[in-house]
Amino acid sequence: MIQLYNLLEERHEALVKTLAKTIVSAIPNFKRLGKADLQSDLEHHVEAWCDGVATGGAERQEKYFKFVAKARSSQGFSMRDLVEQQLLIGSVVRKAFFDAFPPTDLNNVKVMMTGLDAVEEQTRASAGRLCDAVHNYLQERLREHEEYLQAEHGDLGADLSKFILFKG
Repeated sequence: MIQLYNLLEERHEALVKTLAKTIVSAIPNFKRLGKADLQSDLEHHVEAWCDGVATGGAERQEKYFKFVAKARSSQGFSMRDLVEQQLLIGSVVRKAFFDAFPPTDLNNVKVMMTGLDAVEEQTRASAGRLCDAVHNYLQERLREHEEYLQAEHGDLGADLSKFILFKG
């Protein structure tokens, strides 16, 4: 959808600023990041989102979400915070698209409906990719922890096969 991609490129800075305000007001935990960090994070996020819209590919988003999973998990963000952020991006883009293509004539309505479908599809796919990235990160951390426990404490515990049981 070329109109959506062009809109995202033309209004990139405005979208990032709107997103920063919206996310901080809707998800209080993001206040902890600081304005500059949130701004930088959202610039990368919007670029990855735009790339997904333009190419339909997920590589850039998946790479970005791996970073997000690691960074936000270590900062104590919940999965809910991360998913809400993702959903808010779709909401802000939807509003910008509606403003750019008001439904005053039939051509705009067709463009708007196609664009809104693309926004919804990208939002859904992005939320799924984010959940997968966080899940994979947590699974990897769990695996590392289990390996550590096995290496450090593998000899602890009772080996019940060595006990002889008597009837008494």
